[in-house]
Amino acid sequence: MPFASDASCACSKTPRRSSASRRPERRTGTPASSAHRISLVQPCPAADEAIDAARFHRTEREMTDLSIGRTPTPNDEIARHRTAIMTIDERLIALLNERLDHAQAIGQVKRSMGERVHQPAREQEILASLGECSSGPLTYSHVRAIWTEIFRISHTLQEGPTVAFLGPPGTYTEDAMHTHFGHSVHALPCDSIDAVFCAIDAGSAHYGVVPIENSTEGTIMRTLDLVLDKSMQIFAEVALPISHCLMSADGRMDGIASVTAHPQALGQCRRWLDANLPHAERAPAASNAHAARLANTAPGMAAIASRRTAARYALTVLAADIQDERLNSTRFSIIGKHAAAPRDDERTLIAVELENNTGALLRCLSPLAARCLAVTRIDSRPLKSELWAYRFFIEIGCCRHHPNLLDALHELRTAVTSLRVLGAYAATATYGERRAQRGIEIPAVLRAINQDSSHANRI
Repeated sequence: MPFASDASCACSKTPRRSSASRRPERRTGTPASSAHRISLVQPCPAADEAIDAARFHRTEREMTDLSIGRTPTPNDEIARHRTAIMTIDERLIALLNERLDHAQAIGQVKRSMGERVHQPAREQEILASLGECSSGPLTYSHVRAIWTEIFRISHTLQEGPTVAFLGPPGTYTEDAMHTHFGHSVHALPCDSIDAVFCAIDAGSAHYGVVPIENSTEGTIMRTLDLVLDKSMQIFAEVALPISHCLMSADGRMDGIASVTAHPQALGQCRRWLDANLPHAERAPAASNAHAARLANTAPGMAAIASRRTAARYALTVLAADIQDERLNSTRFSIIGKHAAAPRDDERTLIAVELENNTGALLRCLSPLAARCLAVTRIDSRPLKSELWAYRFFIEIGCCRHHPNLLDALHELRTAVTSLRVLGAYAATATYGERRAQRGIEIPAVLRAINQDSSHANRI
């Protein structure tokens, strides 16, 4: 098969000869040959057949022109060549995709064996052999330029995607990234949640990982705002248990003047800090790992982060499990520009804007209630364009392509001023447990609302 390894390639030659008699020919000025390099080159029947087909159609058209007594014009000749080129290009695309499939498979095998994926010496062998293979207009420098780009694309596919995450290294978000993607990715740490979205938007990263909800402190609204503003899709989620530790460089509790951590972590450890460090200043940081990095060099400063982060930044753990709630968990969203393939166990997240009048939310939920679709979470955010008007983020326990949900969303569009699907993702085990404990069936909500007309009026 052509391109049966990450090295082999197919080359067509001019003039044409039968496939049985074709042999690699040396081209003047290319690197010295060797037997093992020549053996890398394999004939490509598929490309040869494409060229033969193009030439057959050209000859057929020429015979037609002669049969009707018309001499082919220069434009006819150009059109024939363009048709042949298009046929060849289509075959090249198919063959390049086949080559990249093999390259990806080789990369997976190498990683499983613990071998380095990128091997420059192997690429030089390929280039030398291909330079000798070409007997047409392509020079060695042309071949090198083309295959260098092919190698670059192969590296990207073999080594995994680039994933931006809320950094620096050592954050829970990094743990969530490796939980979902494994370790065969290019990790891109970012200083803020905004920077993660910007990296994807700019093409610096294929995907991003950001926190979206903590079981103690609630939803991280900045993440939801950016999913909407940047037109991103949430296509997966990871839920991790959170265990906070207090750490410092000198390993002493006395003398701690300030404690730094992400605002969510400070909130999750509020009671412990009140009881044990009531006079210490609480300084917010961009992330817990950033806080640990600060504490590493600042006398009198302690940080809140994970035990793994303490080891990374050479800090001493002063107290473990200082979070106020032992069942503390954070959900992390995996985001990108495109949605993933649908799954039966999905949750679908939508954003709706409602008119500011009585019963607007009730009318919004009714199409879901009529089809017995469960709402697992509702969050609201003020609209920037109008005072005291709100956008609602509604998570629905249903696959986005389920007929009931599609019908409900179609009806829902008539009851809201704006509707957008922000993503769909499978529930993790931790999230599934949370939903079982706190999930809300919409019909029950509506029954409660109908029994309390004053509550309905407030909605």
